[in-house]
Amino acid sequence: MTLPVEFTQEAMEDIEDLPRLARQLSRALDFGRVLCGQSDPCTREIVIEDLRILYRVEREQIVVLSADPAEHPLH
Repeated sequence: MTLPVEFTQEAMEDIEDLPRLARQLSRALDFGRVLCGQSDPCTREIVIEDLRILYRVEREQIVVLSADPAEHPLH
């Protein structure tokens, strides 16, 4: 069962294709990592299509908090 995805206003301003990102996030939900420095383990981050997505997993939905261009590490 997939959870519905809700977007904050801030996140909607930075994402071009909301339905596509919602589908991808629903499928990759378990691959996100707990956001460092946060006291709430339900707040996570994941990189999808060069966007760093911050989201919170709630009991009945996923809330996308923000989306920023992902920084690629220089190796």
